[in-house]
Amino acid sequence: MTHEQARAELSAQLDGEQPGELAEPLVEHLATCHSCQQWRRAAETLTTRVRRVPSQGGPDRTAEILAAVLADQAPRPSRTRRRLLFQVRAGLAAVTAGQFAVFILPSLILGHAGAGAPVHASHELGAFELAMTVGFIVAAFRPSLARGILPLVAVATGTLIILAVVDSALGYTTLSNETPHLVTLAGALLVYLMSRLNRGTGGPAKRRTAASWR
Repeated sequence: MTHEQARAELSAQLDGEQPGELAEPLVEHLATCHSCQQWRRAAETLTTRVRRVPSQGGPDRTAEILAAVLADQAPRPSRTRRRLLFQVRAGLAAVTAGQFAVFILPSLILGHAGAGAPVHASHELGAFELAMTVGFIVAAFRPSLARGILPLVAVATGTLIILAVVDSALGYTTLSNETPHLVTLAGALLVYLMSRLNRGTGGPAKRRTAASWR
């Protein structure tokens, strides 16, 4: 048995991790190793001193911890913000109804998007508008997700508006035929407003870390 092995077993015994009786190889090693005998006596003395030292309580940090927890809680929205949130939700509900009546019902369900569009193209347009509508519904019921939905809604709506203007200028369609897309534009603007209203109300980005508490 080496010195390291012997001292590891002695340390485990002092810490109560092994039974009180020493193993036979350890007893044989201690019988001939004076350095390990001295190490054992020193370890026993140190352990006894440490166990006899009275424990001292640390500083009372209850107030500090409670203050940190309270600071991490989301502030209650003001009455004005609550009213605006309600209005934006109502607007998104209206947009959802408009999306269904203008796009989803005629294009996805009836297969008729107007302007002589093929049935498959009508279905694709209906599927696209259905996805946009689901985004509007999620933003209305889960305002904390509005910021994540906004980039997709903004790109899709912006592309629709640009194509409507360009195609109207080239004679492929008319601006009057493209006015139904204003419903989608209104939904995108409402999602943007929802993301702005939800900032600072305790979303994941506002969570404090243990480091910031310290």
